[in-house]
Amino acid sequence: MKADMALSRHGGTSHMSVRCCERVIAQIDKSKVVYGSSGGVDSSVVAVLLQRARRNDRRREERKTIGALFIAVFEAEAKKIGGAQFVAQGALHPPT
Repeated sequence: MKADMALSRHGGTSHMSVRCCERVIAQIDKSKVVYGSSGGVDSSVVAVLLQRARRNDRRREERKTIGALFIAVFEAEAKKIGGAQFVAQGALHPPT
């Protein structure tokens, strides 16, 4: 019962999964990982966390690349029109 209450207070299992992925990324970064599975629950959870961590890390890199491209295009267009003091951009949904 206490574990369920703690999970709901801190965002549930989804939040816990995100935090675990962040910790995995922080620890292994771009290192290669040799993974062995016994087929049990714990090793299966580790496999899923490793996969999600790598996928999330790739998405983060893609967002950085796209963001840099947006900035370059916005700067070029601002120079064309001259006198622009602000750049505005919006997203229809939060990043995943």
